[in-house]
Amino acid sequence: MKPAFIALLALVVAAGCGKKEPELRSEKVITPDEAANELFVEAIELVSKAKSEENTNIPAAIKSYEEALVKVRKIVNEYKKSDLAVKLVSGETLFTGKSMKEIEEKVSELTRRAEAKRQAEAAKRQAEEEMRQAEEEMRRAEAAEAKGRKLTAEEEKIVGTYEVKIGEDTGKLVLLENGKAKGFSNGDQVVTDKWKVIRKEVHVIGGSYTVFYRIEKSGDLTRIAQITRGMKRTAVPKDKQPTFKRIN
Repeated sequence: MKPAFIALLALVVAAGCGKKEPELRSEKVITPDEAANELFVEAIELVSKAKSEENTNIPAAIKSYEEALVKVRKIVNEYKKSDLAVKLVSGETLFTGKSMKEIEEKVSELTRRAEAKRQAEAAKRQAEEEMRQAEEEMRRAEAAEAKGRKLTAEEEKIVGTYEVKIGEDTGKLVLLENGKAKGFSNGDQVVTDKWKVIRKEVHVIGGSYTVFYRIEKSGDLTRIAQITRGMKRTAVPKDKQPTFKRIN
């Protein structure tokens, strides 16, 4: 065999040995329906979780519903050809008696409930803080009075006699310069209390109660609330608030 032929044969063999066989792939192609179904199962679980949280943890329920809607919108936007996407867009009821639109409305409702609860709690905290401040001011005023309190300039303007007529009865409230208050019913004295002005209100303080009067622009006094035997301040209904007219 000639040397040139042998060299050529060696090159052919070497080239053939370096060539790789094609690899066989067995990866499964996920169809739009399968992908949509997987997302839908996850969304159903989130909706069920949200329903169980509605009465105990509204923020958590909102979060679960919103996560479910994210998955549902992904079905509609990314898997338009799936059967589920068609049903969801058509408003068909799929979520345990609720359609996608109804779930969106439920999220809006829960958001309103959460905001209403937040506002109610904030109002309650504000009322409690105002009560605490009023009580603190009352204690300071009482402590000052024990040392020989003098009327403030605002209190000096309030000194006088006030009268109210309810049916055939006449009530009278007399606020004296010495910080004492006298109450009369049909001319008969019924109580002797102390009084002071706190936060634009006249507080008439008895042994087991405090009565609160709003100072009107006219100079009259309207009874708006009371505290009885250590209880919390209780407002007088607006249609039952008597106004004592200043008569001197």
